[in-house]
Amino acid sequence: NGHEVAVNKVINEMYKRSSDCWTLKEMSKVAEMGEENFRKVFSRLTGSSPKKFYNNLRLNMAEAVLRRGPYSVAEVADLFNFTDAFHFSKSFKKHFSYSPSKIKSRKTRQLVS
Repeated sequence: NGHEVAVNKVINEMYKRSSDCWTLKEMSKVAEMGEENFRKVFSRLTGSSPKKFYNNLRLNMAEAVLRRGPYSVAEVADLFNFTDAFHFSKSFKKHFSYSPSKIKSRKTRQLVS
C-alpha cells in the first residue's frame, strides 16, 4: 500500500543518510506526509519510532565499521555524526550492552596473537 511504499522510501534514505542529523520533519517530507501521521504510520509498520529506528540503524552501521575498519571510536562517532565520542559510546553501550572500545581491544588482541 501507499504507506508501506512511503516508509520504505524513508528507510532507504536513512541508509543513504546515515551520517546526517536527520529530523522527523525531513523524514516526513520524504514520505510526503505530515509529521504526526508519518510518526504513527512508521511506528505501526516498523514497531519503532522513526528517530529510534534511525538511531539503531546508525549504531548497527557504526558497529560494523568498528569491526571491519581501522577507525577509532572517536572517528566512528564523527563519521556517523554523533555529538561526540562520549555520547556515541553511551548510546552504543545502551544498544549493544557492551562498549565500542571492547571491539577495538578485541581486534587489537587478535592482531597481536
